[in-house]
Amino acid sequence: MDRELVIILIKNFIDNAIKTCRDGGEICINTYTTRYKIIEIRDNGVGIPNEDIKNIFEPFYMVDKSGIEEIMV
Repeated sequence: MDRELVIILIKNFIDNAIKTCRDGGEICINTYTTRYKIIEIRDNGVGIPNEDIKNIFEPFYMVDKSGIEEIMV
């Protein structure tokens, strides 16, 4: 695994969590090792719409934010 790419990935996840968290929101970052090394980043933001979940691992895929901004208000 490329260390620099993993760092960029984690920064992107944290940045997205910050952008989508409501005022006073919470972001939790946990790491642990089982058979694998696991990094867990959770927030109480609006989340990803169910219809977009299947696409999140596609390169350069972005969720349409027009509906999300209405939810965050």
